[in-house]
Amino acid sequence: MFLPLKDSIPKLTFPVVTFVLIALNVAVYFVASSNPLAAQDAAIFYGVIPYEVVNPGMQCVPSPDFARMVCGTPAEIQAMYPGLELPTTWLTVATSMFLHGGLLHLISNMLFLFVFGGALENALGRLSFSLFYLIGGVAAMLVQTLWDTNGMLPMVGASGAIASVLAGYLVLFPSSKILSLFIVFPVRVRAVWVIGTWIFFQFVSAYVAAGAGVSGGVAYWAHIGGFLTGAGLTYLLVDGDQISMFRREARVASGLMVEPLEPFQPEVNRYQPPPPPVVPADPFSVPQPQPQPQQPPPA
Repeated sequence: MFLPLKDSIPKLTFPVVTFVLIALNVAVYFVASSNPLAAQDAAIFYGVIPYEVVNPGMQCVPSPDFARMVCGTPAEIQAMYPGLELPTTWLTVATSMFLHGGLLHLISNMLFLFVFGGALENALGRLSFSLFYLIGGVAAMLVQTLWDTNGMLPMVGASGAIASVLAGYLVLFPSSKILSLFIVFPVRVRAVWVIGTWIFFQFVSAYVAAGAGVSGGVAYWAHIGGFLTGAGLTYLLVDGDQISMFRREARVASGLMVEPLEPFQPEVNRYQPPPPPVVPADPFSVPQPQPQPQQPPPA
């Protein structure tokens, strides 16, 4: 796989929303990771749990010996942990998108958002991009929940929302050149290869995990669900003519296409008086006789 570092699309305006999202994710991570217990509590209480989504009114917490997750009604949870207040399930759908399971998880997600978010934000506009990101994250969570309806482990991370950003970028700027690391070598490759290999790896990993009966771990179906949602939203928000324009700009920015030159126009000397106007002949005018030259008198 390629590790993207920078894209070739010029940014007409500063991508405010992209940098705000990065700052929020980083701030939440360091606040939640102030100590190991706080990080664990944040993931358990504010991560989204598929079983809770499928079974409204149920809540899941670690068993008293922390050996497994147990689920029950709020009354049963209170009997197990008196005074414990848990956030509502639908609140965790939003909060889970700003939590991460480790520093490497955070860095990789924010790097992808930094590289691909700015150009997509410029293309969609700030408000549309904000809604695009949130809808992609929620859809990713729902797809993973449908795949693992009995899952009791909390899901955290912005990967699903960022997967939707990757899909939107791929639709609009497939020819953009991405400065990437391949193993340890810097290379410039088209976005279609960088993003294409990433989503291909997600499908392969999901297939392998399903064949092995693995539940939990990396939420590959959240990545796939976010990606498909992002592609659909992009075609919904951007019309065909605009998509063609963005793709053309990507080819120009990547050096794959040269802008056509303007037709040559001779320079006009503005200090030279204009030629006299041409007066069209009147078809009904009577022709005047031309004066004859005078002949000298005979000697």
